[in-house]
Amino acid sequence: MIRYVVEKSAVAENIARIRRQADSAAVYAVVKADGYGLGCARLASLCAENGITRFAVTADEEAQTIVRAGISWEEILMLTPVEDARRIETLCRMGVTFTVSCSDDARALSRLWYLTGQRPRAHIKIDTGMGRRGFSPQRPEAIRALYTRFPEIVFTGIYSHLCCGCDTRQTKRQYARFSKVLAAITEAGIDPGIRHLSASAGLFHHPELNLDAVRVGSALLGRIPEAERFGLRPTGRCYVPVEQVRELPRGATVGYGAGYKTHRPVLAATCPIGARNGFGLVRRAGRLSLRKRVRSLLRTLMTRLTGRGTLYATVHGTACPVLGTVGTETVVLDVSRAACKRGDEAVFDVNPLLLSHARVEFL
Repeated sequence: MIRYVVEKSAVAENIARIRRQADSAAVYAVVKADGYGLGCARLASLCAENGITRFAVTADEEAQTIVRAGISWEEILMLTPVEDARRIETLCRMGVTFTVSCSDDARALSRLWYLTGQRPRAHIKIDTGMGRRGFSPQRPEAIRALYTRFPEIVFTGIYSHLCCGCDTRQTKRQYARFSKVLAAITEAGIDPGIRHLSASAGLFHHPELNLDAVRVGSALLGRIPEAERFGLRPTGRCYVPVEQVRELPRGATVGYGAGYKTHRPVLAATCPIGARNGFGLVRRAGRLSLRKRVRSLLRTLMTRLTGRGTLYATVHGTACPVLGTVGTETVVLDVSRAACKRGDEAVFDVNPLLLSHARVEFL
């Protein structure tokens, strides 16, 4: 059985670091995708125990999980729009705050008042560069009109989403667009409520943009670029049993396509983990600019020339590189320098968001 073991003390340390970095800004713990693979209720409970009581979710089930688990919470923000009348009524009764990213979202929420007399709370979403959901900042008058067109809705906040919190130039452009919208609203004498722009990367790379609140998800798990530089710890490891240990002679091929050939006799360990479990998978961007494509190619070439960046696991504290390609369900390790036998556990770094067919344990 593959186990993913989460160190609760490491999560607590990351939360403390996040709260210090946020300073006076409120912190929303994003527990989408079933708590980034750790379990929505368990991650939300850890956050509440360590002082974060605002949550952001993307599914009804996540909001219901937090409420039913008896977790102490101040606000639950639904980041995705909800149009179905029954879902809106259920979530509103629970006290969930909605997102309005277009006029259709606002109309769907406003109908609740006429049907039940309930006034839903909502945050307005502005698209400053992510290109997914949100009002265009080029039409601030349309955003400002929401407050008068839909008096049935209690607008308690406004937010946007940085597409690359590590990129200073792009972040400044998005902040300028967001600021333009905020200025148009406040000049009309309207209080926009809680303003939030930064997620995990933006919080640590641009703390000057914390505004009233920040949203963090991957930072809770210590899985952002340069995490160690910012004082964030990795929080989990994947433990996989060794199925078989065997000797491979010099010249033996390993993996699909015979892409790897041993240059010396190798002690090889077979482990039942692969692409189906998220190992070796990297979430890549879509269409990249020429500059980023060139950089990616150079990194690949350097990896092949130097061996740095090669996938590996650890066995009894010894780094053991992966031989050949990662299969769907199997990977082979070079354990020549590790005292390894069948039944031992190899430790892999796997993003729990991509992990499947594994038991998650908290220690």
